[in-house]
Amino acid sequence: MPLTREQVREAVERAGDEHWQALIRHHEDAYPESRPTPGDICRLERTVRITHLFEFGPNQAHLLTEPFEGYS
Repeated sequence: MPLTREQVREAVERAGDEHWQALIRHHEDAYPESRPTPGDICRLERTVRITHLFEFGPNQAHLLTEPFEGYS
């Protein structure tokens, strides 16, 4: 199920200013000549990777599924 624009915006807002500033610095360091806008950054951070973690058995063994990235 694809994420909506509102869901991405809410996730960024929930992450807080410290995370947002780190994300901006990450993109500004990569492209020092052309400073991206917040909208540019959100468009560049599109990939969503979901991996399920299952715990089972008496020792709570962990099983990870292959990451899924088919979201757009």
